Amino acid sequence: TVLGVDGGVAGIAVQNYAECGAKVIEGSYSMHYQLVKHNWDWVIINGGANDVDGYCDEDEGAVLDAIISDDVSQGDMVDLVNKVSTFAKHVMLASYYDIPSDSESMVGCEAVMEEMALRYEALANTLPNVHFFDMGDAITPSNREYYDEDLLHPSPDGCVAIGMMM
Repeated sequence: TVLGVDGGVAGIAVQNYAECGAKVIEGSYSMHYQLVKHNWDWVIINGGANDVDGYCDEDEGAVLDAIISDDVSQGDMVDLVNKVSTFAKHVMLASYYDIPSDSESMVGCEAVMEEMALRYEALANTLPNVHFFDMGDAITPSNREYYDEDLLHPSPDGCVAIGMMM
């Protein structure tokens, strides 16, 4: 995993409480329920794709606004980051990387994902202990070996690339 690489590179123990398929928007399978309050040195947060997938080119704007408003003052990600920033020394808010154009996942989501990244970066800039990381700086569609067979998730090499840069 990316977090395993991060921990190995930094020489620290890493706890991973993330669950595949979880969503930012509060509900029965929300990331909010994965939180473990503790005096962590770092908490890495990445989410939102599961929320917008299936709504791209339809009601994506409303879904994105529920995650994080255009002025970054409201939304479930804003609430999550604000909450975590009260007990973690540092919070890293990570945006997504681009996926290859021939992927069958997240079709039509490029614009909403780009806007999400801009909003995440703006949110990170409002809080002193929150840092923004764009995973697209680590892997790009031109590096196909960084993608798993589904052309959506990172391969082991992709995890290394993201973890090393993170």
